[in-house]
Amino acid sequence: MRPVEFHAAAREELIESAQYYQAQNPGLGRRFALAVRDTVHRIQESPLLYPENSENSGH
Repeated sequence: MRPVEFHAAAREELIESAQYYQAQNPGLGRRFALAVRDTVHRIQESPLLYPENSENSGH
């Protein structure tokens, strides 16, 4: 399984989002972070099931 690295700005946005959700409802930030972790894990396990999306893809 290939390791996943988040761009620094994306990592910061993820942290800020989790903090925001946590402030809205205790426990929600943790659930959000776990959902992201689980999604990343699924992509790691089966990367060909998910299309690559980038600004340079021309789509």
